[in-house]
Amino acid sequence: MGLLFGTNVIDSLFFSTLIFVYSNFLPDLLSPFRIRNREEKNKDGKWFKKYALLFFAPIFVFLLWGYEIPILGTEEHFHNVKSLGAYSIFLFLLGLILYGNISLSLGKILEVFSPMIFGCIGYVAHLKVDKIL
Repeated sequence: MGLLFGTNVIDSLFFSTLIFVYSNFLPDLLSPFRIRNREEKNKDGKWFKKYALLFFAPIFVFLLWGYEIPILGTEEHFHNVKSLGAYSIFLFLLGLILYGNISLSLGKILEVFSPMIFGCIGYVAHLKVDKIL
């Protein structure tokens, strides 16, 4: 579509393909914020820590790899639709920061939405394989 409107979208297409592959593996990210009992699980405390881990997972994994912090006893918190929604909003904002400007043409709008679209497709594909959706 971008080529039809005279816009070069090769860079955003490459970036979106990387996001698609990354989003396929993201729901399996183990959260170090272990929930020990049901009362803590039902409590909505520290939600921002969990989603910060979801959004900035490569940085977190790099830090774990560099400092060799053991993450035994972790749980998977991101196998749900709520995390998919939060991740898609984050990818939209990331696309807006990377590709958005004051005069958004139709080609630029496609570039802004492409990380979100490809990321959501990858995330949904993973949730479908795990039979969550």
